[in-house]
Amino acid sequence: MVQAPTGAASTDVDPRLAGVSDEEGEAAVERAFDLIASIPEPLIKRVEAGDQEALREVSDFLNQKQHAQGAVVAFGWFGCAAGVAKFAAENGIGIAKAWKLVKKGKKVWKAVWSFIKHRTVPKGLDDDIVNLIVNSTGLPDLAHACM
Repeated sequence: MVQAPTGAASTDVDPRLAGVSDEEGEAAVERAFDLIASIPEPLIKRVEAGDQEALREVSDFLNQKQHAQGAVVAFGWFGCAAGVAKFAAENGIGIAKAWKLVKKGKKVWKAVWSFIKHRTVPKGLDDDIVNLIVNSTGLPDLAHACM
């Protein structure tokens, strides 16, 4: 099992997220995971298999969803959708694991936020969740994009 750092100093907190409450951060991560969950399973499997064309298709899919949401929420949606697309491009296996783990809901996004902001992983999580969190370097940017 991969061990996450614990007891990190406050300098480890991403400065863009330092003033964000845990409630706001968890909600942002939840939005990101909701977007990941909306990506069709066959496309996720292609990303997981390393299909570079699938990464472009993820971006196209998210852009289509953003346009379908309408102008009222487009700006916030676009930032989050773009963050998910970037996360997919940089962490192909991570997005596939995220999609699979999203079914665990609140447990996952609370743990992701805890790691992003406080550099700790709550005890009692299964190895897939811990490995996703620790090995996905794009999670802070993803959370920030969905604020």
